[in-house]
Amino acid sequence: MFGTPTDAAPTEALGPPVNLVLVVGVSGSGKTTVGRLLAQRLGWSYRDADEFHSATARAGMAAGQALTDTDRRTSGLPRSSRSR
Repeated sequence: MFGTPTDAAPTEALGPPVNLVLVVGVSGSGKTTVGRLLAQRLGWSYRDADEFHSATARAGMAAGQALTDTDRRTSGLPRSSRSR
């Protein structure tokens, strides 16, 4: 079952459960709008993934430059939120 701890990851190592909704889509599809409205409706906080990147990485993305593997590895995203 998805999200169920395995023997390799005991419950104690995972920490307390969290509520998380991940909104994905292509650029300009309304992810931010949907995410903010959903967070407001649920009474949750809203965080945009770009907030977890360095100012340098955000400036590069704003200039149309793709993130490098190094940018992704050094982002402020918690390890459990990154691809493995």
